[in-house]
Amino acid sequence: MFYVSPNGNDANPGTLTQPWRTLQKAANTLVAGQTVKILPGTYYEKFTPLNSGSAGAYITYTADPGTVVLDGTGVSLATDAQGDGLVQILGKSYIKVQNLTLRDASVNCVNISDNTSGTRSTYIEISALNIQNCNKVGIRARSSDHLLFKDNLINHINYSSGIGVWWSTDAVIDAQDMVLGSLTFDVL
Repeated sequence: MFYVSPNGNDANPGTLTQPWRTLQKAANTLVAGQTVKILPGTYYEKFTPLNSGSAGAYITYTADPGTVVLDGTGVSLATDAQGDGLVQILGKSYIKVQNLTLRDASVNCVNISDNTSGTRSTYIEISALNIQNCNKVGIRARSSDHLLFKDNLINHINYSSGIGVWWSTDAVIDAQDMVLGSLTFDVL
């Protein structure tokens, strides 16, 4: 297990006593079967996994529930065809992201898409996220397969969808709560 902390340093080895500072350092380092535990705090950044996991050996990004905020304030996000998000998964497989609060993204909070070479993202699990104030889509999936969205809370999406899935197969949405303005939707 590796660790990230707001008080860490990316030159550290990523241990509990010497954690990394950024989620992107973890995203550049983790390989199949590895997990990063994100320690409490607010992180003003996005991250894009460099590597894929494999069947039975997911790459996992996790935190204790309610302790970590990924805040998009001041984070530059692109608006190209693949989209962009605070969690940006492009053409990767076997990735889990869980137990984070994502807020204030200028585009999407989570973006899952094929990459510029056309490689599709597959076997992606997004669970127990608290998503707030995304400008475009809370969780956006495009040209991706075998997706699981479970137990996410989605509030105040400004432009499009709480969850949007386009040109994808085998997307499962399980026990979602979405609040749009004063309306509440439970998708089972």
